[in-house]
Amino acid sequence: MAVPPDNELSITRAEALAGRRSASAARRWRSSVWTTEVGGRRFVVKDYLATCWLYRWTLARLELAREQRAYEALAGSTFVARCYGRLDRHALLFEHVDARTMTEAGPDIRPATLERLHAAVAAMHARGVLHNDLRHRSNILVTPAGDVRLIDFASAVDVRRGWRRWFWGWLAFLDRSAAIKWWLRYDPDGVPQGELRWYRRYLHWRRLWPARNPALQQQRMHAARENATPPLRPRTASSARKGRSLSA
Repeated sequence: MAVPPDNELSITRAEALAGRRSASAARRWRSSVWTTEVGGRRFVVKDYLATCWLYRWTLARLELAREQRAYEALAGSTFVARCYGRLDRHALLFEHVDARTMTEAGPDIRPATLERLHAAVAAMHARGVLHNDLRHRSNILVTPAGDVRLIDFASAVDVRRGWRRWFWGWLAFLDRSAAIKWWLRYDPDGVPQGELRWYRRYLHWRRLWPARNPALQQQRMHAARENATPPLRPRTASSARKGRSLSA
C-alpha cells in the first residue's frame, strides 16, 4: 500500500520516479541516491527501498530517523543541503546542490573554502550535531562559489540533550580532525597554529588505535610534523560512484 508523502512539497514516490534522471547502483545493505526533476525543480532522493528487507526494516529505519533529526537540528544553516522530509517511509527528499566533492574540486579549492569548512563544523557542533563521517571523500561538497555543503548524516549523533552531550560529546574530535585534514591537504600553510598543534596531538593518540593502513597513518603523522600535505586513502570505485551521484 502506498504511503502518503511526509515532506514540505507533498511530492510522492510516483512523481519522483517519473522524473528520475540518474542514480547510484542499488545495494542490499546501503542506500541508493538518485536525482529527479519534479515541477521544473531538481531534487536528490536518498532511498532504502531496494535494500535487503531485513536491513530495510531495522537499521535503515534507524539511519533515516537519525539523519532526519540531524537535518531538523541544522534547519536554516547554509552549510547543509535542505531536507524537505520523507518521500515515504523508506526515503528522504533533498534539494539538489550544484557542487563537486572535495577531491573532485581538487586544485580549484580556495583557502576561503577551507575556512568555511572549519567554521561549518564549529557551527554544526554549536547546534548539537556531530557528523562523524567527514573524512569520507563524498560527504563534503564544494559549490562553484566556494561554499561548502555537508551531506550524509546517517552516522550523525544528536547531542542537544544534556546527557547526550555528556555521553557522546567527546566524538566531536572526529569532525574537527577531518576538517583539519582537508585544510592540510589543500592549504597547509593556512592552518592556524592552534589547530595544527591540536592535530599533532590527535595523531599522536591516533597511533594507539588499530589502523587499517599503518603505513598511511605514519605518513600522515610525518606530514603533520612538517606542516605538509597529508596523503589520502586510495579512492575506491564505490566512493567515486557515490560522489558522482550526489553532485550530478
